[in-house]
Amino acid sequence: PKYVDSFGWKKFRELEYAILKKLENSNGIILDCGGGVIFDLDENENEILSQRKLDILRKMGSIVLLERDFKELVEKVAGDSTRPDLAKNKMYEDILKRRLPYYQQSANIKINASNLKKEEIAQQILQKFGWKS
Repeated sequence: PKYVDSFGWKKFRELEYAILKKLENSNGIILDCGGGVIFDLDENENEILSQRKLDILRKMGSIVLLERDFKELVEKVAGDSTRPDLAKNKMYEDILKRRLPYYQQSANIKINASNLKKEEIAQQILQKFGWKS
């Protein structure tokens, strides 16, 4: 949140891209991205799908979408000082609804993570990839 407050969302999205560029030839990593990583901002600061970021993410491996109920997502970010405080904002639901089709089309694998513990989610991911725990 401090970076966004100081430099704005457009700079933040550019920083995300720079980090992805540095990681694009990495092997054997799991990259946990925020929901906005697949977006850039246009000249009017509107979110647009970022083909350049998607290309890098796809080059690196599979994109896994963890689907959750809206209420769970709000609870997940509420009070998290490392994230912009979207939970207090009615716009958060609108943002998620607008982004959902892009998440759906971008993901190689989708997992319903509602009401699951982290360990259960990890187990499902391993199963989807055909790996054993």
